[in-house]
Amino acid sequence: MLLEVDGHEVSIAAGGYEALDIFDAASFDLVLTDYSMPDMKGDEFAAIIKQRRPTQRIIMITAFGSELKASGKLNGLVDALIDKPFSLADLRAVTARVLAG
Repeated sequence: MLLEVDGHEVSIAAGGYEALDIFDAASFDLVLTDYSMPDMKGDEFAAIIKQRRPTQRIIMITAFGSELKASGKLNGLVDALIDKPFSLADLRAVTARVLAG
């Protein structure tokens, strides 16, 4: 909803497998995902996305940002992390930066 307010077209999925089905059926400028999903973790999801479209831009939202950065688990998989809780200003800034590329 926050991105739609700014004029972005948004597709929503309840989990990783549903998101992959949506992703395979269309083209997206940006994928925004959570790290914690009901059916797969965000790093697994991002890895599958990158296998299918290596240049796809991905932003991950997580409450585990510091741990994930320190682990190096997301290197090369995501273009940016947004730590929870986040503000609309944070989301706008990171989205603009990643889309600018």
